[in-house]
Amino acid sequence: MTESRENFRLKERSHAILRLMAEGLTDAAISARLDIAPRTVRREINGLKQAAGAASRFQLALRAQELGWLGCPAGETNPLTGQYRRN
Repeated sequence: MTESRENFRLKERSHAILRLMAEGLTDAAISARLDIAPRTVRREINGLKQAAGAASRFQLALRAQELGWLGCPAGETNPLTGQYRRN
């Protein structure tokens, strides 16, 4: 049985890729920043799209936010949801 999308746990690298995508970086820029191959970035993004049920990078970003995969740092308010994260 597979986990629900809401309970899906991101690997550290997948989370880093999502955060960099949210900053607007290209696959090549993400690859350089994380010191991984561009193919690895594309493979991770495709896996994330599948896990989120998204057909595009744009849909992935929306779904990742909806599913809470992006979160927000402690002590900050998420600009999309208005929720404050205490710790």
